[in-house]
Amino acid sequence: MKKIKYLIVLTVICSMIFGISSFAGEAQDYGTLPGIVSMGSGSMGSTNNICAVAVASVITNNADTNVKVVATSGSTEWVPMMQTEEIDVGVIANYDGLMAFSGKGSFEALNNGEGYEFGIIACGSAQYVVSLTSANSGIETGDDFAGKRYANEYPGNDSVTAIAKALLANHGFTEEDISPVAIESIPNAIDALIEGRLDICQSALKVSKLYDLDAAKGVKFIGVDPSEEAMARTNEFYPSYAVEVTPEDSPWITEPIYALAYDNYVVARTNLDNEAVYQITKALYENNAELLEASEATTEWFADNYVSVNTAIPYHEGAIRYYQEIGIWTEEAQAHQEQLLASLR
Repeated sequence: MKKIKYLIVLTVICSMIFGISSFAGEAQDYGTLPGIVSMGSGSMGSTNNICAVAVASVITNNADTNVKVVATSGSTEWVPMMQTEEIDVGVIANYDGLMAFSGKGSFEALNNGEGYEFGIIACGSAQYVVSLTSANSGIETGDDFAGKRYANEYPGNDSVTAIAKALLANHGFTEEDISPVAIESIPNAIDALIEGRLDICQSALKVSKLYDLDAAKGVKFIGVDPSEEAMARTNEFYPSYAVEVTPEDSPWITEPIYALAYDNYVVARTNLDNEAVYQITKALYENNAELLEASEATTEWFADNYVSVNTAIPYHEGAIRYYQEIGIWTEEAQAHQEQLLASLR
């Protein structure tokens, strides 16, 4: 993964206070768009939020609209806001997207068991996740998790909670083997590590909050077991795969380890005008080089991955029209789209 220095904190703070328009350059002619597009994301400073800020900046810089990122506790908060048209687009993990679209998990009670109506604009790169502890905790491997205070539940965020359970299962443990802790968000969990209220949580490889932990106690990543048996346990809780990561991928990796990988999507509510979604898709695709440099969390959001035949949910019709026009919407992609619409609705 390409390592790019980026002022994440400044970007996130400015985007939330002043709106992404503060960074906008001269917009290209991408047709008529709403004056303001609201983008849902996870909590301030989370990897999901950083990705959303980066995506929003590219759209705002290159199209005639101002994308404002709305930080929330997670997708169970902002996805329902699509139904009321308070949120237009968002960045969502594959698991959350599937649960929301299907009306399952935590989303079941939110909409009387009905799925929410939205579709993919672009499939982003894989997100890498590892277990996190402080360097002075004495925890060296997954075998040391037994009896430790482990962040196993993140209320309001099904995806992060499922990942926590998957990471625990990967090392052969259940919630009966640890001291479970429910905590609001990953940034809050890292604060709890610093304050000595928690022993283990999860983290992406590049999150600004890690600098706080590093300064206070040091950062220690615990990789996953990539074996077939361990990954079978893992996938009972979260659809993912193991990827080797190296010191080039993060300043806190000293030797190669394996991380869990899963896909993220940029999505739009179904009733957002197809032309608007077409123009947003075009702005993102044609300015992908800018997105790759917009944050350390989007350095592998390559345009070649925008259309995937492995997505968990269908694409938005406005995005499909653009991909058809440039010749990358294949027969296989259409077959996958039709299969998803038939099986999930």
